[in-house]
Amino acid sequence: MERSNLALEKEKDIMNPRRLFNRDFLLLWVGQAASAFGDAVHYIAMAWWIMQTFNSPIVLGNTYALLSAPRVLIGPIAGAVVDRSNRKWIIVGMDLIRGLVITSMAIMAINDKLTTPYLYLFSVIISLSGAFFTPAVNASIPLLVHKKHLTRANSLYSISRPLFNLLGPGIGGLLIAKWGAPIVFLINGITFFASGVTEMFIRIPKRNGLKHSYIGFLKSIKEGFTYIFEKKQLRAMVLGLSFASFFIGPIDILLPKYVQSDLSLSAAHYGLVVSIFSLGFIASSGILALIPNAKRPATFITIGIFSMGILLIMTTWQQSFYYLMGTIFCVGTAFAIVNILINVQIQTTVPDNMRGRVFSLLETFIGTLTPVSLAMGGYFLNVLTSRQFMILMGLGVAIGGFVYLKSRG
Repeated sequence: MERSNLALEKEKDIMNPRRLFNRDFLLLWVGQAASAFGDAVHYIAMAWWIMQTFNSPIVLGNTYALLSAPRVLIGPIAGAVVDRSNRKWIIVGMDLIRGLVITSMAIMAINDKLTTPYLYLFSVIISLSGAFFTPAVNASIPLLVHKKHLTRANSLYSISRPLFNLLGPGIGGLLIAKWGAPIVFLINGITFFASGVTEMFIRIPKRNGLKHSYIGFLKSIKEGFTYIFEKKQLRAMVLGLSFASFFIGPIDILLPKYVQSDLSLSAAHYGLVVSIFSLGFIASSGILALIPNAKRPATFITIGIFSMGILLIMTTWQQSFYYLMGTIFCVGTAFAIVNILINVQIQTTVPDNMRGRVFSLLETFIGTLTPVSLAMGGYFLNVLTSRQFMILMGLGVAIGGFVYLKSRG
């Protein structure tokens, strides 16, 4: 009896820890930070190696497409698997798989055996692993920290990736110059192995399992769609964020053109503009990490979307590099608020057995529109000036905020 009471108290402590920096959340955070660092230098190394080896923008474009498209397409299936399986071992397994794949890339590249078919195959596997890993983590955070710490936990979890995106290009460039891109691949593979081993020691409470039948699995996927569109808040989130994401997507092709053609500045200036966005994200995440619990997250999500729209409209009002840096920094802060509080709202309002599907489907809805918006953005940028196009983008994002506000009532 004494031992069973002790076990019960231990489980309660895992389910409802009072401290934010409890053992399990710290292990998850440290593991994710290690893999985030590896990713930050990996993408720089991969782009450099592909252009150095194949001298082909087509191969580079195909690789980037295969690192994103499979993840979006398999989202509904990944969410259903996450909600029907042991999330801890999904998290561990996906990191170990990525570690194995990227280490294999490194060994093949060192031996001049990494051909385009292998490169494409490895990119697909990395993308699919991420499709399972991300919803498993997002769905598990509420089981590792108390509800009152969710805003801070999501802020701390989100801050590592933009931080390394800020530092990664410089660190990656130095590592490539010293040891070459294949060694950087190897470093990334090792960070994923380290992350997976760290995550093995996380204690995520066991959940009631679902029957693993084929019919039950298809029903589980359908339940995810049905659940989102029956819940007013979630339906509003999907509509509003999809609309806003569609219009902000082409910023990746607008900014280099604006910096190069309109401001007549160098690639170094463009790199600083991209970095300042990450710095804004980090600053906003740091502030949210100090807030014990964000009240009325839906209100701040709405304000954040509207703010991004207005800031985009303002971005090209003055043709000044420092003015551009200031507005893009503010866009980064608003973007962080929206992303972090979306996670908090889903984690606090969606039941545990649906959470993986909701996160995956939201990523699928938004991600599916990104290639379309980029393609249309390239067309419109040929017929509109940079200022006209930025105003169009800003208006579209602001309308997304209005759609979210009206749809959620």
